[in-house]
Amino acid sequence: MHIIRRGGENLSTYALELDLQACPLVNDVAITAQEDPTLDAVVVAHVIPGAAWSENGFLAWCREHLGKRGVPDLVRVHAEFPRTGSGRVLARELK
Repeated sequence: MHIIRRGGENLSTYALELDLQACPLVNDVAITAQEDPTLDAVVVAHVIPGAAWSENGFLAWCREHLGKRGVPDLVRVHAEFPRTGSGRVLARELK
């Protein structure tokens, strides 16, 4: 399990991925961190969009269902994720 330290709070990438995968606007989600000089790190949501995808709709869903803490700071859209032979997402290769 990886922890992102954002502005004094610890966020589990695993728990956040599970929460965000419940969003009907996405087919898959992976979470990474990006260094930030003010907050230590920010949360980056990498998404494979679903049919009704919109970034504004996704962020609104996050605010409504997960509260401020669960809203990613950045969203990056992908057609597919790099994966291992067993199907796990290679988070270090997400850009």
